[in-house]
Amino acid sequence: MHKEFSLTGSWLIPSLVLILALVLGWFAYNPKITPDFVVPANSIEPIGPFDSAGSDTPVYRESFIFPKGLNAYNHASSLIELNNGQILAVWYGGSREGAADVKIFKSVFGPGNSAWSKPEAIINAAKVSRDLARYVKKIGNPVIHRDDGGKLWIFFVTVSVGGWSGSSLNYITSEDEGLNWSNTSRLITSPFLNVSTLVKGQPFNYKDGSIGLPVYHELAGKFSELLRISKSGAVINKYRITNGRKSLQPSIAILDEKNAIALMRYSGKAPKRILSSTTTDGGLTWSPGKKISLPNPNSGLMVRAVAKNKLLLVFNNTEHGRNILSLAVSNDGGKTWNIIHDFERSTAESKDRFSYPYFIKTKSGDYHLTYTWKKHLVKHVVFNDRWLIKQENN
Repeated sequence: MHKEFSLTGSWLIPSLVLILALVLGWFAYNPKITPDFVVPANSIEPIGPFDSAGSDTPVYRESFIFPKGLNAYNHASSLIELNNGQILAVWYGGSREGAADVKIFKSVFGPGNSAWSKPEAIINAAKVSRDLARYVKKIGNPVIHRDDGGKLWIFFVTVSVGGWSGSSLNYITSEDEGLNWSNTSRLITSPFLNVSTLVKGQPFNYKDGSIGLPVYHELAGKFSELLRISKSGAVINKYRITNGRKSLQPSIAILDEKNAIALMRYSGKAPKRILSSTTTDGGLTWSPGKKISLPNPNSGLMVRAVAKNKLLLVFNNTEHGRNILSLAVSNDGGKTWNIIHDFERSTAESKDRFSYPYFIKTKSGDYHLTYTWKKHLVKHVVFNDRWLIKQENN
């Protein structure tokens, strides 16, 4: 007897469910679809209310993270606010850049403290070598980040052979606000020997829990990219920001859930200017890099949104040398800029170098900025919204 076909057959409905799951899964993980950015809470409200315990008095303070004598060379600081209101800084230091004795250090500041804690080494090349079971020649450029679950990450650079163009990326994590750190894990960012990926810019979060990490490459070209990293430390995807041989160290400011601007170090010919690129689709695609009005002497910078369409930028305000470190503000999402303050200004003949700025805005509204001071120290500057508005109105 012929058996009548039935939609309720034992095989058909499970098959349809499987097909539907596969289709939905494809859309969920389609590389042409990105989740929304998480917009930091303190970058969407109008600037203020005035901070520093409710005071409307301008606040501006300077100090150094550590006294002279810790290391001959200290560089590439990065900051995060801890749950208790303290500021945690990390940087690398040693006898010189790329030396075998370089370590990544940490120190904490505030609240209520007038000085930083004694710096503590948390990682060195020998420790990374043991963790990864591979030779590591040198380490550098740490950036610290908090994911949406509260875990802290430090992404940093290592080199096994050659110079910085042969770098690889690694990370360590902390579940206890930086008191203890995991063993080192390696990020797989490239099929070509997994080399030539470096980091400098501030990471950020996506709404699906993944991490956006601005990176750059120096081998067979100098260009900028954005990595999207899972909570397990896997690279989900990467998105090219620029092409060619002229852009480095992207710093990304999140404007809203889909829009962001990347400002980049420029290594090309004159006129030497900061490079800019924008995205309107969560970082999936970026506009062609173009020069803005502000100079760049092939040096690192940092930009971030601090209110609706309001951006702050710290950069070397010169085409040659790093003897001037300035603060610029944009009130139109990065279309135009005004320079409102010089953190440092020396003559070109002095050969002073002030470089690699990194700053955050805390929950209270205070701004904390650190940067490399004459290669030897890490300088710390605190200011508030009232001071910022005063500079704009001068």
